[in-house]
Amino acid sequence: MLGSFYGHDFYGSGGQAPYSILVGSRLPRGLSAIAGMISGTPSEVGSFPIRVHATDINGLEASADYTLVVEAPSIAIFSTALSNARAGTFFFERIRGALGTEPYEFSVSSGAVPPGLSPTR
Repeated sequence: MLGSFYGHDFYGSGGQAPYSILVGSRLPRGLSAIAGMISGTPSEVGSFPIRVHATDINGLEASADYTLVVEAPSIAIFSTALSNARAGTFFFERIRGALGTEPYEFSVSSGAVPPGLSPTR
């Protein structure tokens, strides 16, 4: 998840330990690979093909391909319903977002704002 810590270890099996594990390919910004471990906080969304290569103490080798997917966090709107307004009186209602990255931008996606009212930031 974009902006959240990520860590994953790769292990060898078969052959004879110890193993040398290398993670190849380009990782998303914010992640690094050291000694068979990918870790960090990704700052790039996308799908990243990764090749992992293992070598045992006798020089036997194996490779595996993976895809690391970094997704953007979902956002949510806290307000489920608006309060009732009275004609001729001031009306203010705050709509709050969560889970994404601020600042949030809201818009009216269906219906219409009543005359005299307007959405503001």
